[in-house]
Amino acid sequence: WVIFLLVVVSVSYVNGRVDLAGLEFGLSYLYLIGSFFGIFLVMTFSKLISHNRALAYLGRNTLYIFPLHILVFSGLNGIGQYVFSLPQGYQNTFFISIVYFFISICTCLIVAEIFGRSVKKL
Repeated sequence: WVIFLLVVVSVSYVNGRVDLAGLEFGLSYLYLIGSFFGIFLVMTFSKLISHNRALAYLGRNTLYIFPLHILVFSGLNGIGQYVFSLPQGYQNTFFISIVYFFISICTCLIVAEIFGRSVKKL
């Protein structure tokens, strides 16, 4: 996996910035090489961490986390701006990003537990 990581980092550095939304891929052959090595890196790394209970739990709850985290971020932005009168863009700091991450994950997992239990009762 170390070799895959070195190739991905090297190719990404040489290729430069990629913008999928703007369809800017840099040099297409480098983008494809980096993409395939990145896929192999993720597959190899996944096998190494497959027995981690915390990651398995997150994986089982991904369908709850993915759509809900955006709602949590929006709610946190609203609370920060309207309740605490923080300036727009305050959430772009490293510390606030970490706080958002933990609040979002905890909130989403609580909702996942609630929905998971209610679905099992049906």
